[in-house]
Amino acid sequence: MACLYGIEGKVVLLDVKSGETPLRVKIDLLGYHGVSDRMYELTGQHKYVTVPALPDSLNSETARDLKVEEIDPVTATAWLKRRSNESVQAYHYQDHVVFTHTSYLSEVLHHPSEETFTIGLSSDSKIWNEYPKGTTYCSHTGSLHFVPFPVQSCLMDHVVTLDCTTSGPLRCHHPEGSTMGINGLELKAIHPFITPFDYKIEMNSDITLCKNLRNSYYDESALSVTFPNGKVIDRSGKGMVPPLGAGSQLIDEVLFCDQMDYYVPPRSAFVGLMGTDLSFNYRPDTAKLEIYTTRHNSMRNSWPDVIVINICLLTFIHWLSDRDKSVRLVHYI
Repeated sequence: MACLYGIEGKVVLLDVKSGETPLRVKIDLLGYHGVSDRMYELTGQHKYVTVPALPDSLNSETARDLKVEEIDPVTATAWLKRRSNESVQAYHYQDHVVFTHTSYLSEVLHHPSEETFTIGLSSDSKIWNEYPKGTTYCSHTGSLHFVPFPVQSCLMDHVVTLDCTTSGPLRCHHPEGSTMGINGLELKAIHPFITPFDYKIEMNSDITLCKNLRNSYYDESALSVTFPNGKVIDRSGKGMVPPLGAGSQLIDEVLFCDQMDYYVPPRSAFVGLMGTDLSFNYRPDTAKLEIYTTRHNSMRNSWPDVIVINICLLTFIHWLSDRDKSVRLVHYI
């Protein structure tokens, strides 16, 4: 196993519940004694861990530097879903985030109006101090791999490599000559950005065709980004809107057509990569996003996988110990 996973012989990953909205990951512990085994909504649009209560109510003995701070409008929009170019006041403190083989000190926010746990993976998130090389996302297993990195087994054909922001919300720029299409109509004047750790589609209010996408998403809706090399990222039909946990598909949770200039620049759109079946490497040290088609040949880190692997290992050991190599699968009655 050490040959597969490096000299440390360890695997660090987060399982993403990617088949429904909102995207969520399971975090083992926030604070001590803190809260354990909670699901956190995932986003790349801010750097914070956000919580629905103050640290005393979350049983944390390790929270420090609690104070009230001004939160910038972009973070407030991504977190609190406010469409206002004004900062908001929120409680701010620091506490430890713990998951497999990992513990790091994160900035934490609380606002009385918000009742969800979220974790931000923006370009200046503290998690990249622990894993500066980055992470691999394998879409078919819904897993973010930090160690080993990169994970090549789930990456097949290279689609495109994009330059990403080095601070603030994680948004990856389109190469010159890229175009966006809505329902088959090519829009050369629109600037598409790829947001790797999000599933939402967000457009500036000046893109009037966004309403056409809303009105047709169950039938013939199609959103595409075409790169100069001819490769395409697309989302279409019912696959554009992942279901909620209860199974319903609500477009208001996915498609946002009226974002203001301070959040989405004019004539621009953000396309969430986790709403597709593509996999990727994100490298914060070089601010690069490498997008690939997915090779469906790797397993999740679950008990069924452990059982299958152990059966295979036992069978292989049995075969090695059989001098005549005469192992047969025979049913005895």
